[in-house]
Amino acid sequence: MASLAALAVGENPAAAYTYSPGCGPTPHCGGCATDGCPGGYELCLEKSLCGTPPKAGGDGGGHANSHGYWCEWPGGIWESAHNLGHGNGYTLCYDCVRTPVNSTHCNSWCVCSSACFCCNCTTMADVRAEQKRTGLYYSASTKRGVNL
Repeated sequence: MASLAALAVGENPAAAYTYSPGCGPTPHCGGCATDGCPGGYELCLEKSLCGTPPKAGGDGGGHANSHGYWCEWPGGIWESAHNLGHGNGYTLCYDCVRTPVNSTHCNSWCVCSSACFCCNCTTMADVRAEQKRTGLYYSASTKRGVNL
């Protein structure tokens, strides 16, 4: 996926992580790891100071980023694209906020995108093997990454 994203924007594959394909309008963080937030950042959770406030149906503090968005995912991780590769591939988005979490840092929370998980998977057995290999299971029912 990274190579395809880079080629789509006319860049080399290493530049693909500069963009957050499918991660919405929130700005991309600088220095993203391929599997999460950059150093000095943590996942931005729905119940955090930067999360959706009670008046909007959440449990968070309501400090939005400079674009007017709150962190709205319970685990700070969400699936951005699916059916990639051979049909079983997916990418994840990580909502990230600088630590320590405070209203100033909420103003600049950002997103990182993963590489494509399971883009070469052709069967469910391949999917399970990839989940074991990466140590990450992502499920819409848990709305967060869970280590196996």
